[in-house]
Amino acid sequence: MSTPRSVVMPGLLLLLLVFLAPALAAGQTGAASLTGIVTDDSGAAVPGAAVIATSQATNVEYTGLSNATGNYTITSVPVGAYVVRAELSGFKTAATKPIQVEARQIARLDFKLELGSLEETVLVTGESPVLQTESATVARSFPARRWRPCP
Repeated sequence: MSTPRSVVMPGLLLLLLVFLAPALAAGQTGAASLTGIVTDDSGAAVPGAAVIATSQATNVEYTGLSNATGNYTITSVPVGAYVVRAELSGFKTAATKPIQVEARQIARLDFKLELGSLEETVLVTGESPVLQTESATVARSFPARRWRPCP
């Protein structure tokens, strides 16, 4: 006895959706990353500087540490608005205005630390807008479509 096609096809499609749904959902989410370089007034790399991104919505902090060449990376930053600051003992703290990060964005923020104490803060202004220069990925959002089975 053969199984009618009208019963098998919807069953296969449902099975396919069950296995593809997590992959499709993962494609719609994604955390951002922040990267850049920390230098001093002379342009020399500043190793060991703490770079802290503070969420404006939740006040949660995400941190990174600059390496020997002054580079830092903060990964898995949820989408939202952040104030990012760089600090190290013996230098004034440098901070940005609130910036918006998007899903899967790699935002580049460079900091120049001035000699001074941590109590003094330098507001970083005149920067170019946050651009994704670390990858050639082009992102675009598409509206959700209703799935209709084939006849």
